Amino acid sequence: MSNIALGGFFHRLHNINKIPCGYIFIECKNYSKDVANPEIDQLSGRFSFNKGKFGILMCRNIDNKELLYQRCSDTYKNDNGLIIPLDDNDIIFMLESIKDEKDEVENSLEIIKKKIILNN
Repeated sequence: MSNIALGGFFHRLHNINKIPCGYIFIECKNYSKDVANPEIDQLSGRFSFNKGKFGILMCRNIDNKELLYQRCSDTYKNDNGLIIPLDDNDIIFMLESIKDEKDEVENSLEIIKKKIILNN
């Protein structure tokens, strides 16, 4: 997906966090089990400075979010890009918040990003 954001989360990725993100990579996995290192490596393998170093890994369910966040944090610390994992529950929450005119999408993404970058 091309990133032409002039404000908001995707704009701040580049301007504040200094994460190249001309393109946003989105990988969708329809697994019944948690995604693991091979799926993270597959997504981060698409990254480059000129294309972007940010991606969203979407999957049906994440049983152990803390472990997946830790794996994404390791990828980030190794300068292999930032990956934010989202499952069905995250997407439903964000869509419901828009429907209820609360629009928690940016806040939700920021919270996950902070957990991964700061590793907490």
